[in-house]
Amino acid sequence: MTRLLAALSIALTVLYVPAASAAQLVYVEWKDCGYCKVFNRQMIWAYGSSAVGRKVPLRRVNILGRWPADLKRVSRPSYTPVFILVENGREIGRFAGYTSPQGFTSSLQGLLKRRH
Repeated sequence: MTRLLAALSIALTVLYVPAASAAQLVYVEWKDCGYCKVFNRQMIWAYGSSAVGRKVPLRRVNILGRWPADLKRVSRPSYTPVFILVENGREIGRFAGYTSPQGFTSSLQGLLKRRH
């Protein structure tokens, strides 16, 4: 597991991330979601300590809670987990589900390439 986290940290570090902006990765979760629990166990620390995580911070939003006012232009998903790349209040893209660190990294890389 330690090797996996180290490899993932390196992979997240080399992902393409344009110049700093008001970007964030909105993570819509639910406390009873099994996939969310696995993501939280496997990825929260690795993502937050990566170069990508420092430039595009993860913002956790409970699907059952009030939808944040600053995300009013972002449609609220109806299931979890969903990861939404938001920049300056505008949705760049999203992906749903979590299966593995590698799958997450690949999906995130696709979103980051959409930024201009």
